Amino acid sequence: MNEKNVGIVKVGTIPQVVSTVIDQLVYSLQKKGNYHVTGIQTNILVDNQLEYLFFKEPESGKRLCSFSNASWLQQHDNMVKNFDILYIFYNEEEEIDLTNLKKDDGCQILFIPINIFSEQNSDIYHLGFDSAVNEVVNNILKVKDTAGSLLFSNKRLFLINIPGKKAGVFLKTAAAALQCEIIEEVSNAEIERVTDKLTQRYQEGSNYALILFNETIAEVAIKEQISAALDLDFRSVVIDEAQCIGGYPTVSDRVYANELAEKMVQWAGEGHSFEIVRLERSNQIRINSFE
Repeated sequence: MNEKNVGIVKVGTIPQVVSTVIDQLVYSLQKKGNYHVTGIQTNILVDNQLEYLFFKEPESGKRLCSFSNASWLQQHDNMVKNFDILYIFYNEEEEIDLTNLKKDDGCQILFIPINIFSEQNSDIYHLGFDSAVNEVVNNILKVKDTAGSLLFSNKRLFLINIPGKKAGVFLKTAAAALQCEIIEEVSNAEIERVTDKLTQRYQEGSNYALILFNETIAEVAIKEQISAALDLDFRSVVIDEAQCIGGYPTVSDRVYANELAEKMVQWAGEGHSFEIVRLERSNQIRINSFE
């Protein structure tokens, strides 16, 4: 049986849990004996040159570096020419350009999108979601613990900025876990709704409250509108993307990662080129035509 050259690529900002997928994928493919698996990245010392990472040791996936969008555009045709199979993990939020990728009958391509912070469909699960939302919630719980143990001369409002370009599943899940309010847009109706909730909370005896919002909203706009109705001390908390994607994966994410790797191994033997993986919260992993 002819050996197939398999390339693994990361494009854009990718969470740490993808390393778990890569490690399991490499192990399973190499065990079959007819796959030669290589990580593909750019050579940081030489412009426009590819560099190949050979997975000789366990847990090598974390050593694979991501392509920037610009580097990806320069190099994707070379990858298609030189590999029989390509697995492409890419950050859907960063609008990576995949439209110019050439379909080549000699190269079988599977796309694995990552969109932790801005996904709107609550039925879709993205690798790293559970780990990221855990990180956000744990950091905010520290703020709550501190705030709850102090007496303030004035009511306090913590404005907590978390990653995301849309008020999607990530923002709403974090707020549900913390039982706090979110701001999806700075409109009169939204501010009025939140102000009423805050007033009720303070009247019930709490000396602080939390509001979550993401990077599409200017904090100063929130302050201006809420301060017009309530006399509060504002405190700012920022949780950035790097905090959310770089830590150890949760048990849930590890389970998803291992199941995904198994599905990707099956696809190598029986899948079609230009397909995309979607993980569903119903514990289904579907591979569909990439359009």
